[in-house]
Amino acid sequence: MPEYELIAIDVDGTLLTSDFDLSPGALDSIQAVRARGIRVSLVTGRGMVALAPIQQALQIEDQPYIAFGGACIVDPSCGEVIYHRPLVHKDAEMLVAIARQEGVGVVFDWQDQVMCEADADLDTLLREAIGEEVVRSFDILAENKTVPTKATLFGDPDRLKNAELALRQKTQGLHMIYAGSIFLEVTRAGVDKGNALRRLAANLQIALERTVAIGDGRNDKSMLEVVGLSIAVGNAPPELKAVADIIAPTNDEGGVAWALYELVLRE
Repeated sequence: MPEYELIAIDVDGTLLTSDFDLSPGALDSIQAVRARGIRVSLVTGRGMVALAPIQQALQIEDQPYIAFGGACIVDPSCGEVIYHRPLVHKDAEMLVAIARQEGVGVVFDWQDQVMCEADADLDTLLREAIGEEVVRSFDILAENKTVPTKATLFGDPDRLKNAELALRQKTQGLHMIYAGSIFLEVTRAGVDKGNALRRLAANLQIALERTVAIGDGRNDKSMLEVVGLSIAVGNAPPELKAVADIIAPTNDEGGVAWALYELVLRE
């Protein structure tokens, strides 16, 4: 087995349990990996605000990470934003218009703020699904004049599908991918976790053959397809397991720790 230099780990559904706690053994295994001189990078659809407490809990605040589904790469050790590709204003306006038309909620992620526009029922759905509160707005476009890095539409799956189809009919400038059945993540065209991981590895001067990726969702597929060793946790859908080299236990069963100890740390 080759000597790996970079481990890329998805957050929700992989690093976190169904109750949004750290997966069993994750902290110890990640620290063991770091003690071997191997870098650990979180790769997530979350924005920087929602990711910060998780990095703190893992004691990896100095490690580079990929946020917003690949739209932003940051290296905290030097304070450098390696890559940032936000949405464009006209697409942000269109997203909100279609969300209102189809009766789904919309979340905007900026680098320093997260906000949602949704009715009370959808706001409750969002809070229960992600395990935290998001600032609620009654007119998200009026709250912040800058363009968000990422948007997420959420709600009833049928309504969400209608919103996706409406967006695809109106623009080719967006990348859309489902994160579970009730979330549709929206970024600029060309943005995904795989492309971002390529950029990060190149910036760190690490060959992709010496990288490992662990994930659970459809939005992790592009990441698993570019690395030297790809791992899907047991709660991943069949289409992700089909592209993975290894299937680990589920997030609730300590899949990340199992993968790191069995496949990376074992002599």
